[in-house]
Amino acid sequence: MPDAELELVTRRLGERLVHEQLAACYYGILACKAGALGAPAGGPGPEHLEELVQEERHLAELLRQTLIDLGGEPDRLRALESLEATVSATRLLALVADPRRSVLASIEALLVAELADRASWDTLADLTAAFGRADLAERCRAARALEDRHVTQLRTWLADRADPPRDVEREPGAEGGAAP
Repeated sequence: MPDAELELVTRRLGERLVHEQLAACYYGILACKAGALGAPAGGPGPEHLEELVQEERHLAELLRQTLIDLGGEPDRLRALESLEATVSATRLLALVADPRRSVLASIEALLVAELADRASWDTLADLTAAFGRADLAERCRAARALEDRHVTQLRTWLADRADPPRDVEREPGAEGGAAP
């Protein structure tokens, strides 16, 4: 692969690496929230969310190893790409971590992120295939299939809910709560 193409591919892989590492954090935060607030009816318990944490970590490791295989330095690339990824992820992190938001409201926010992840994996698969790296394109398609499963799981949890996601209700008169 020519240097310019290699640079573009490694940059995109580095961006995906950061996003997958952040996704593991989001699911970890949501697992803590589900443990503290309780799993909603039809929704995930902490153990289900921990499975998603592990799957996101697996994708991050796949990306890290791919970068190494291409001669890249994942830690250096991560440092370069993390500012952009962090800026784009700030609102999502705030939504998922906000203790006033319900588990289901946080799942809705994660669904948006997973849909973006799928599109990013498709783009990366197309890019690597165009540069003659069918092996990398296949890895990206396999990762996309895992993201498909995450989207399906999140949609199932949202479809099974008894009521629409909303912020956690506070007792009237409690600090931060609204009076009737």
